[in-house]
Amino acid sequence: MRSSAKSAPGGRTARPQWRPAGLGRLDRVVHAPARLGALTALLVEGPLDYTALRERLGVPDGSLHLHLGKLEKRRLVAAVETSGGRRPRTTYRLTAAGRKALSDYLAAVRHWEGAVAQFFPDPRRGTARRRRINARASEPPG
Repeated sequence: MRSSAKSAPGGRTARPQWRPAGLGRLDRVVHAPARLGALTALLVEGPLDYTALRERLGVPDGSLHLHLGKLEKRRLVAAVETSGGRRPRTTYRLTAAGRKALSDYLAAVRHWEGAVAQFFPDPRRGTARRRRINARASEPPG
């Protein structure tokens, strides 16, 4: 039986290459920070007009327009234009497809986090262990 591990320089066995499981499931349309922020704002706060979204996200007009256009094209948000006053007002709302895309995106992030969590020690576990050791050390011998 042949080993699938390859030899590294110096005769050592190389570690198998880690492939980030779940990264391919991240929806690139949702993943962009401005689009993720827009979807999240619409989920949490409900329908928002263009100006409110721009203020919450802190992105320039041209950039926001581009990002909202991509979300509209995928039907993740819906825009409703109303005319009142001098200028038309555009209000955006999250669609059912947008809610599902955001939910799927968050599930993929959680999956990916679980895959890499083993490489990061849990600080709470270490702290609790140190507390137990310190508590035993402070107990009187007996």
